[in-house]
Amino acid sequence: MKAIIYARYSPRPKDQAETTETIESQVKRCRAFAAYLEHEERGVYSDADKSGKTMQRDGLQKALRHVKRFRGEGVLVVYSLSRLSRSVVDRIEIANDLTRRGARIASVTESFDTSTANGRMIYAIMAAIDQGVLEIGNQATSDKMKDYQDDGNGKGRRMGRIDRVRYGWEPDPDSEPHPQSGLPTGVRRNEEEQGVIAWMLAKDAKGLAGTAIAKRLNETGFTCRGRKWGANAIRKIVKRERAK
Repeated sequence: MKAIIYARYSPRPKDQAETTETIESQVKRCRAFAAYLEHEERGVYSDADKSGKTMQRDGLQKALRHVKRFRGEGVLVVYSLSRLSRSVVDRIEIANDLTRRGARIASVTESFDTSTANGRMIYAIMAAIDQGVLEIGNQATSDKMKDYQDDGNGKGRRMGRIDRVRYGWEPDPDSEPHPQSGLPTGVRRNEEEQGVIAWMLAKDAKGLAGTAIAKRLNETGFTCRGRKWGANAIRKIVKRERAK
């Protein structure tokens, strides 16, 4: 395999500086990792003082273009997923794009290979875990209130089972417990699911059909709470979100 190394450094506050890997240290570890896997190093790219919240990074774009040149033999090596991007939506896009070109991603700290189904699933899970809070706008408060069921007293409450909570939300363990079941009565945003919804909306806006969106999510490892996505579920969520 032909290895393209990518590193990104975004300085942290002084009290966290010691936990931040410099570009030099990232590259050093990526080189050792690539050598261990017997990959041939063919390029090194980096971005200094660049936020992982945007894809508009010169080093990243050059690295992606370079790794896709090798026609099925390219592997993009990063120290960690957080160096690649902070956005779960962007990571799904990167993984899908490289997979279509026959390229893959290898991470030093997460140790996975996106050329396999298990590797793609682990990639998706790790992307979601490391996902920062996605901004949905000022609708968050009103959306949360809509997710409460009326208890007859106008206070709005619901039983705390995840299968009864709208996708994108989850039972809030810190909310008031139900008097009979003891389950949480409130809900809170589920950031992993909110990231998936944001990706759905972006694909829908580009004209991608519900069937195609479902297929890509299933292939990447993002299931619908343990079940495979279907076109109808995608369309319902998109319609709901567009109606806000």
